Amino acid sequence: MLQRGTEKEANCSTVICGYPRAAETAETSNPKATRSSRFVSNKWPLKIGSKASPAKNTGFHNLESDILLLIFSNMNEKELALSVCRVCRHWWNVARNPRLWKSLKFKGDKIDTITICDRLRKCPNLENLSLHNMKNPATLIRQMCRCNRWVKRLKIKNCRGGEDESIPESVPNIGLFERVLVKRGDRSFKAILSLYLRFYHELANLPNLRKLNLSNNKYLQAKDLMTIALNCRKLEDISLVRSHSDLNSPQITDQDAIFFFRSLCNSLKRVDFDTTGLTAPSFQAILSCPYLEHLSLRNALFLTGDIFRAQTSKLRGLKQLRLTQASQLVSDDFTLLSKTRVFDRLTLIDLSGCWRISDVGLKILLQRCKDKLTYLSLKSCKSMNDLSFILENCKKLQYLNIAHASGMNHSCVKNLPSINPNLTKLVVDDKTLSYHDLMMLHTRVPKLTLMRSMSEFHKDEFAVCVEDDSD
Repeated sequence: MLQRGTEKEANCSTVICGYPRAAETAETSNPKATRSSRFVSNKWPLKIGSKASPAKNTGFHNLESDILLLIFSNMNEKELALSVCRVCRHWWNVARNPRLWKSLKFKGDKIDTITICDRLRKCPNLENLSLHNMKNPATLIRQMCRCNRWVKRLKIKNCRGGEDESIPESVPNIGLFERVLVKRGDRSFKAILSLYLRFYHELANLPNLRKLNLSNNKYLQAKDLMTIALNCRKLEDISLVRSHSDLNSPQITDQDAIFFFRSLCNSLKRVDFDTTGLTAPSFQAILSCPYLEHLSLRNALFLTGDIFRAQTSKLRGLKQLRLTQASQLVSDDFTLLSKTRVFDRLTLIDLSGCWRISDVGLKILLQRCKDKLTYLSLKSCKSMNDLSFILENCKKLQYLNIAHASGMNHSCVKNLPSINPNLTKLVVDDKTLSYHDLMMLHTRVPKLTLMRSMSEFHKDEFAVCVEDDSD
């Protein structure tokens, strides 16, 4: 948190993403505001709260402020923070102008709404807006629609309001949205339902939307996917993952999935989809997207080897592959696909629950991407028990999950950190390594994060730590 040293009486502080802006006193804010309510940023913070002034004016950089603003508007946040502000005092003052700010994040329900609206009014070129734990999100969104016409990414998280409050009517006028994320907060059922239904209705007015995350949303219906497919024709990233607790959520049918993915096949690059209940035609439609780079098919119980081989061989730009619970895939499927060199660029592989894939199939798969692979999950892969190839070849591996994979050699697991120095996270279960061995490994390699998996079918993991007895 950045604050001016002479303004200790300030009730809240301000940090603007990417700009070396000193914290200003919010004179118009609620006097009851606390330090827990704040504008925060994690992009390129530059501490200027000390009494030392910026670099002295050299006399060679005294262009008019309007001219400098026009020049600085073509620079990114990093350049402004780390280069421009160090030239002279005049440039430092101009770089602090709110007209150059591109990102704002408001956090905390103690900040006065008037103060936030005034801040939005002063930032006409804003592109990223994040609202966390705010009391009146609808009011702030209306102000954004009036003053910030260039917003591309909007994030609303845990914001509260009245029961009749929904996304304002003016939101459709913002046609530049590329990324929208809405997470519910402490609201009544009626208010939450109203918000989500209104949100889906407004998606039809976002033709430039590039990324959409609809995961863990029990209000999603098939007609909402149809709305997205018909109107968001530039969508590149779609995420729809359901938690195991959402048993009553409406299921997506094959007909819905086929229409959705065929409508967007020429734009999609990243797909993270829960395929529970979907059969062969849906998988064929998903894998027919030619520009896929990140492919994640969760609970792919009905993905057959024939469709996987025929369609995946065309995905030349594939960088991440996640296939969970794909119990119909066998080692031969990966053996035949390896000849097409479709796996050469993979940096992430997740085969959790693919219990029919053996060490032979894994070895052939890793031979193609061993020099680039950083993430590997073999959770519940019952037919794999040999880690020697991983130890000897995957030197850049940073994450490894071998929990509930029967027959893993204990000595190989213990030697993993010493052979793979880049490994930062290892997930095991009690059968793979006993608790005593885990503690010994944690003591020997403290930088390695060890996780114990308690469930074979759900993500139920706990970190292994050593209690500090120094007291």
